[in-house]
Amino acid sequence: MSSKNANRTLLLTLRFILMFLIFPVLFSCSGRERGRASKSGKKTETVVKQASLDDCKGKVMFHVNSGDAAQVKKVRYFMDGSGSMFGYFNGSNDFKTVLSEFVHLPSFVKSHPEKEFAFACKKILPCDEAKFETACNSKRNAVGFIKRASYWENSLLNENINSMITQQDDSTISLFFTDGIYSISGVKSDALLSTLESKGMKTRELVLSALYKKDFQCLILQFSSLFQDKIITAAGSSIKWNDERPFYVFIVGPDNLINTYFSGDKLNQVGKLKNFVRFTKFTDEVSKSTPVKVSTFGRSRYKDGCIKAKISSRQLFGFTIEADFTGIPYDADYLTDTNNYSITDDYVIEKITQVDGQKVKLYVQQTETGNMYTNIDIDLLTQEEGWVSEASCDNDAKPTTDKTLGLDKLVFGIQDAYKIVNNNSTSLASIHLLITK
Repeated sequence: MSSKNANRTLLLTLRFILMFLIFPVLFSCSGRERGRASKSGKKTETVVKQASLDDCKGKVMFHVNSGDAAQVKKVRYFMDGSGSMFGYFNGSNDFKTVLSEFVHLPSFVKSHPEKEFAFACKKILPCDEAKFETACNSKRNAVGFIKRASYWENSLLNENINSMITQQDDSTISLFFTDGIYSISGVKSDALLSTLESKGMKTRELVLSALYKKDFQCLILQFSSLFQDKIITAAGSSIKWNDERPFYVFIVGPDNLINTYFSGDKLNQVGKLKNFVRFTKFTDEVSKSTPVKVSTFGRSRYKDGCIKAKISSRQLFGFTIEADFTGIPYDADYLTDTNNYSITDDYVIEKITQVDGQKVKLYVQQTETGNMYTNIDIDLLTQEEGWVSEASCDNDAKPTTDKTLGLDKLVFGIQDAYKIVNNNSTSLASIHLLITK
């Protein structure tokens, strides 16, 4: 072999050796860079979601502001000034009892808040407490308060709700007493539904606009009272009425105040209450978290959000979760109702028992066809509003004792506004677990 060929062979050999030595270093550096990017959460969306899920495992994650107990500084009372309210002011009835209960609520008395009173008519008409009570106890008029009776002809329901929520601040609770009827007159039956729907869309617009600017919770309470007066229908006919008729109290305020003064347990103490619905704005991030206590059976073990299931494949796996929902504004009856939860399809919540206060124990069982080893996602859901549809009608030509014209358009307008700002989420709180072999 010539020296030239020998040199070429040696050079190729050296190149091969260098490539063999350098490439693993390059690949190793590249691997470290990818790993660093993954841990930082910058490489892919999946990595970010997985990291978030890992942080959430084994805890109750709150998606609403539970807030610490707080004292209210001001309470504002608005009375719907529509002429359709006159029948509630006649004689002694549950309307006046409920009104008096809220004006002199014991928890408010203890806090010594400033009180403001007003009638919501074609415009907001402020007054003092004495004139407010005088007006509400007068027969079909506002003796000593409203001089011009024309103010009583109708109220602009949407505008009055808007005034209440736009003037809201972080230290105030507002209450609005109303029959929940939109101001509609002279509308023929074939156009009534579309008119109500238009009113409901306006409600949604006003509430949504306010929610984009500030956070507030909204409660709608349903009551019933003897009503003694004429009912003027949307078509304009007059019907004499001496029977029960629904009325409503709208309560608006920041989460910490509403949760303090109108929690689920405290609402149970309100006399004459028939139904209620609560709307709350979800937080952009988890507001707080509390660890869960998981109990397994046999050789299965739980640690840091992960259950290692050790049972025969012929058996269905089950376990219990002790969760603390303290701060969620619902009572034990709500928290122990399995219908108020959703869970991964592979498992079912068989029952829930109260441990103490808002601490509950969930009994979870694998379904017959479910995969044992999976991620478990449990959500505590917002309240259903089934009673609203039952209490609503689209035509008041023949009034009844238990229905309100267009109530569903009003309430669902508010509901839709909250759904939009909450990105259609219905989870008040969630629990995430992983079951592995």
